[in-house]
Amino acid sequence: MFRTRFLLAMVLLGALAVPAPAQVAVPLPPPPPPAVAPGLVPGWMAVPAAPGVWYAPNLGGDVFRCKGRYYYYHGGYWYQSKHLQGPWHPVRKVPKPLYRVHRSYFKSPPPW
Repeated sequence: MFRTRFLLAMVLLGALAVPAPAQVAVPLPPPPPPAVAPGLVPGWMAVPAAPGVWYAPNLGGDVFRCKGRYYYYHGGYWYQSKHLQGPWHPVRKVPKPLYRVHRSYFKSPPPW
């Protein structure tokens, strides 16, 4: 009787000692870019090699306008917004014309 209870207890303890499934690391979203100064009026200039793309060299960051949206390149990530003041949302893909913007138009150029 003692032996049966002992074996049953060992089986129960063994069942409880099953390791938890491995946790999958979920990447955190990138931090938002710094805000565009509310009183600053962007001096939009066309990017010659990228038709339909405008950039604002007088802003503190890499802000572009394309297809009715604003795009902000910051910290290795692209962000998009309907408004210059945001809110800014990270995006995986940007419109193709933005890939034609030469590195010289960026303060912190992307890796392309």
